[in-house]
Amino acid sequence: MEPDELDLVAAMEYYHDQWAVIDSPFALAHEYLSKMDLFGKDNEKGLKIGDLDFVAPGGPGYSDNCGVFSEDPITASLLQARLIELGHNTSVEIVGGA
Repeated sequence: MEPDELDLVAAMEYYHDQWAVIDSPFALAHEYLSKMDLFGKDNEKGLKIGDLDFVAPGGPGYSDNCGVFSEDPITASLLQARLIELGHNTSVEIVGGA
């Protein structure tokens, strides 16, 4: 970038990819959930069933997407129960085609 370009509006492709992996709701969910012991590694009461798919940039078939995905409403219910069990006041919502 040259000094005379500092006042120009950046093209969307320059900031969209950063937003998608850092600040988007999907990325924030990934960061939030990946720090938790959702699956009970240290506790047998953890989330035992479900198809949570933790996707990070550079993963197979996902290009630059980042998030946590599931197509199973039962998984959403199990995740909600586990979050309550862990003491988190977080609501799980099903969005999209589910």
